[in-house]
Formats: sequence, C-alpha cells, structure tokens
Amino acid sequence: MRFSLSVNLSDILTEKKSILENLFSWGSIFDNGFYPGRVFRLVKEAKLDGIELIASKDIKTKDFERVKKILDENNVPVLSLHQPILTLYRISFDGIKRLFEAAGRLSAKVIVLHLFSLGKQIYDADFVKTLKSLEGKYRIKIGLENGTKNIIIGLKHYCYREKEFSEIMAKLGLGITFDPTHLAQANSGDIVGFYKKNKKHIVNIHLSDYKYGWLPHNLFNTHLALGKGDLPIEEFLKTLKKDRYDGLLTFEINRPAKEIKKSIDFARRILDS
Repeated sequence: MRFSLSVNLSDILTEKKSILENLFSWGSIFDNGFYPGRVFRLVKEAKLDGIELIASKDIKTKDFERVKKILDENNVPVLSLHQPILTLYRISFDGIKRLFEAAGRLSAKVIVLHLFSLGKQIYDADFVKTLKSLEGKYRIKIGLENGTKNIIIGLKHYCYREKEFSEIMAKLGLGITFDPTHLAQANSGDIVGFYKKNKKHIVNIHLSDYKYGWLPHNLFNTHLALGKGDLPIEEFLKTLKKDRYDGLLTFEINRPAKEIKKSIDFARRILDS
C-alpha cells in the first residue's frame, strides 16, 4: 500500500483559500492550517509516498501547473485528486472532465468523487460508460466515496448506508474510496466488515478515527487522530496487512500536524509488525 496525506490545493497556493475551504482544511481549525513548508516537512518526516490533493473550485489550468512545479521541486508526488469541497453535493460532467485533465497533468492515479455529487446520473448507463471511458483514456481510476448522513443527502441512503452503497457500487463497477469515519457517523455498519465486503473495489482509504456521541457530526468527534476515537483501528489495519491491501491509505485527519504524524507512526507500527 502507499501512504498519503490529504492536502488542500489552497494549502499550497495559499492565496486561493476561501473561508469555506479554510474551514475544511485539515488542521486549520486546530493549528492555523497547513502551509507549503509544513506540508513538505510532514511528508518528508513521515516518509509518505505522496499526497491527495483536494482541488479548489474554478481553479485555472495555470494554477495546477504552478502547484505541479512547486510539488516537483519538493519531490512530493500527487497520488490522488479529490473533487473541490464546493462541489461535494453537485458536480457537472465538465467538472469531472477537468479533474481528469488536471489529474493527468499531476500524474495522479485516482480521482475521488462523492457518490452523492453525481446525482441521478448514476442510473444513466451512458453516463457511467463515459466515466469508464475517461478512466481508460487517462489511465486514472475513479474512487467513489461513501458520504456522511446529513440533512442535504436526506433519503439518498445509498450514499452512506453500508448495504445500499455496496450494492450500487457493485452495479456501477467503479472503484471505492472508503471513509471509515463517514460510515461510523452514519451508524451504518462496522468498518472491518465493510472493507471485507468491498475490498476488491477499494482503491483508496481515507483513514481517521471517530468518536460516537449525541451529536453525530461535528468538528470534535470526526476525522480524529488514530486511537482518539471509538473505531477498531488496530483490527482494521491488521486486516489490511493480512489481505496485503495494495491501494492508497490516505490520512485525512483534522488535527494538528503533530497528531497526524503520531497517527502515521501508529499505523506503521501495526502494519510493519
């Protein structure tokens, strides 16, 4: 498997950061966010294979070229490209094509899309066929991510419930980006069971911990450092090791850099034992 770190494009090009992107920038709430030097230092210290870059909406081609130049100069590969935060609930086909073009420039091998953002198009065979043709053209896989349970997603249970999500992903025949925290927040099954059921489709895992509580989705109980929540992280990692999981393991932890580093060290101890 390849170890990766979730990083906003606007953590590299800091002048591009919007208020909402700053809110969702991993670490920003707790230690004033990432900046290029901090990102590169953490990637080097933790001996990561690269990063997952979260795109910004309406970013220009020249901006991706600037990011690539900066990352290349610091020897930081982009392993996956995540759709912009501001398109999580709706993304156009043109938006998806632009992600493929950008991922191609960045040499990323996985594009992360939230299932909900595709809307009713997931029931359109021609649309799904076109997505697969883009995968073939660019030699880049799509990893559709299971979402959180919230008022916007509402009754679209297939976006977050284990059974429905697994069934629709099997029909679509596309890859999965598995987020254990999202599954726990939706109270929709155990993370080890989900992995075992869907492992042949999983190309990327967004790893973090989750703490159950009366308020299911807030900044203080989601995307925690490993070992700080209630998920069976050790059992989960041992299962990945036993199965020789060979996809991406992306640390998507909304905590200070030092806690992210401790989480990476925690995972390595289990996987290397």
